[in-house]
Amino acid sequence: SDGDEITKELTEAMIGVWDFIKSEGKIEGVDSTNWALDWFGLYPCKREARRMIGLHVQTQNDIIPEPKDFPDTVSHGGWSLDLHDPKGINDPDNRPNTATKVPYLYGTPLRCFVSSNVPNLMFAGRLASFSHVAFGSQRVMATCSTHGQAAGTTAAYSAQYGITP
Repeated sequence: SDGDEITKELTEAMIGVWDFIKSEGKIEGVDSTNWALDWFGLYPCKREARRMIGLHVQTQNDIIPEPKDFPDTVSHGGWSLDLHDPKGINDPDNRPNTATKVPYLYGTPLRCFVSSNVPNLMFAGRLASFSHVAFGSQRVMATCSTHGQAAGTTAAYSAQYGITP
């Protein structure tokens, strides 16, 4: 399967990097001679999959250079806009990732969690309504947990008062 091939390829790359570190003996002046490899993860994960289209699609323009102030802000993020080259280490002409620092915390509007075309549907975390670039910041677990809290609270409020989000 693709997952097995990806696991094999990533393991080979990781072992190759480890071999370089050990064979070189010094990395940027740090002696690695006595370092030991204790553990590495075996299961690759996809950074992106499906994302829904909400009442608002948050983009990098909502975050930098100055974060927009949304009247319906329900959570905050602050991780860098962390983007990875789809080819990763197999593209020697480009960096495997770029991280654009976010200078401030930024707000995420509730509209990113409310479906634009399916009544009474909400989503949060990695499914929420973000562009590819904004997702590079929104995808981290601590930020995703605030999405879930906001969507859950909104759903409970909507159910209690008989309204749609």
